[in-house]
Amino acid sequence: TPNRFKFKSLSNWSVNIATGCGHACRFCYVPGTSTRKQERFLAQYGVSDPDEQWGEYVLLRRWDERAFLKSLADAETTPLSELKRDGNRAVILCSTTDPYQVSHHPDPKRSKELGAAARAMVRRALELIRDHSTLNVRILTRSPLARTDFDLYKTLGNRLLFGMSLPTSRADLSKIYEPKAPAPSQRLGTLRAAREAGLNVFVAMAPTYPECDEADLRKTLS
Repeated sequence: TPNRFKFKSLSNWSVNIATGCGHACRFCYVPGTSTRKQERFLAQYGVSDPDEQWGEYVLLRRWDERAFLKSLADAETTPLSELKRDGNRAVILCSTTDPYQVSHHPDPKRSKELGAAARAMVRRALELIRDHSTLNVRILTRSPLARTDFDLYKTLGNRLLFGMSLPTSRADLSKIYEPKAPAPSQRLGTLRAAREAGLNVFVAMAPTYPECDEADLRKTLS
């Protein structure tokens, strides 16, 4: 879908594989904007306050390949004059959730099934974008699980840009503000692996925490 970003334009469109996110980032804008609009739907799954319970629910969307191909064709044929130039005719995975997160469920078998379904959805979406369009792709994640798709990323060549969200290099701050997300060191390791694999990479250094002074910013940038 068109991402409708007003103040940031990593892309023109977004693919979101789930409602909710398990990383529980305390600063996330999503529950206060898009997710809150789905309160009635989420209530069916025991979510009484989408904002307060952010990080406790991840509802995987059902894959509909026919609908995806239609939306992809619509994006492909959108005139450049109708697109924000800094969106670079790109699709981002994802803008309101993380495309690579661990699926938690009381039943271990169900967790495995959900995880496999999420990975299959991401891979199939990327394959269809590659084979049925000329659109570019932005991957934005906090998870080292993305390494499992590096082989697929390579087939998109310079059309794909792989990025990690990394507001700080301090693990102590990350545990407070992003309590369930992988540590900064794991994300840096994934970025290095991506670079070694020949992928184009970027870092989303946002938001800046109140405790991030000049020394921390310089260290993170380095």
